[in-house]
Amino acid sequence: MCKPSQRQTPPTSRPSSPRDKRRQSLPRQSVQAAADDKLIRPGQPWLEDGNIILIAQNTSFRVHRSVLSRQSDVFKDMFSVPGLEDHSEKMHDIPIVYLSDNASEVSVFLSAIYDGYAYFAHNAELPLEAVVALVRLGNKYQSNHLHEEGLRRLQGYKSHVLGEPVYGQTSPSSPKWRPESAVTLANLADSFDLTDILPAALYGCCQLGDALVDGVKHADGSIEHLSPLNLKRCLAARSHLVVAQSRIMSEVHFSIAMSKCERRGHGEECLGKTLLIPTQPHLSASTTVVWDPLRRMDAWWHDLSALTLCTACSKTAKDFYSAQRSKIIKDMPHYCGLA
Repeated sequence: MCKPSQRQTPPTSRPSSPRDKRRQSLPRQSVQAAADDKLIRPGQPWLEDGNIILIAQNTSFRVHRSVLSRQSDVFKDMFSVPGLEDHSEKMHDIPIVYLSDNASEVSVFLSAIYDGYAYFAHNAELPLEAVVALVRLGNKYQSNHLHEEGLRRLQGYKSHVLGEPVYGQTSPSSPKWRPESAVTLANLADSFDLTDILPAALYGCCQLGDALVDGVKHADGSIEHLSPLNLKRCLAARSHLVVAQSRIMSEVHFSIAMSKCERRGHGEECLGKTLLIPTQPHLSASTTVVWDPLRRMDAWWHDLSALTLCTACSKTAKDFYSAQRSKIIKDMPHYCGLA
């Protein structure tokens, strides 16, 4: 399990959109009026018997101090401060605590606190945005079990970025994963020193087009950019990936030629069949293909598996595919300047 960084706690929310800035500039003394005018809307969870209201951006959450105190050391300390009831602003006669976090992340965090096992049981594979919320806010509010659960679930996203050896079948993909999410994953991994996830996330970033520089737009309208350091790492990795792909594809036929083909001398040598499979991307293909040797190798193996090769050549090809794929993943930290 990856351990969180001992560095300063990273930002807990994405860059604010112009709408967020307008919300944050709302005079706090008018919070009840804002709620009445629907400028502050109730979020989930909103529990009618709750005795504390948390406000993040323009969203309010009515919850219980006792529940949050049991799940978070930060909230426990916060609610133990004398005079909270007397000196806090109120909405519906309930004390208010303002949070600087993204409202959607707060909703995920609170839902996980309240629903516990049921929340995770009904969300076998959480969207990355929800996992990020658990990691960030679990760390910030010292809710260690949620932080650890988020870190555990992050491991699954490595396979979404790197894929798995396909051995003749289509690589599985997750409907909850978008290629642009690699930016969020890379920034989070860098913030928390998740050194086993960062290279995979940066590999995913290398496959992006304009989003690599322009950033990715989130559902709330905010734009997240790759950090300058991570962008530098991606540009360095791309040059290595181009060379690696060229090297691997040039060695493919050599490895088959060196195999002890069982059909050699019988007019059906396996090498002749493999030469018909293109080893370079088509000119019409996306330019990002040249930085994606893993997918290029997967495509080559998928085509090769459709051929009827002898046992020796089939094993040679499979060993070559597996070894070279593993080498790319192993070398990514070096390509990015992390090793």
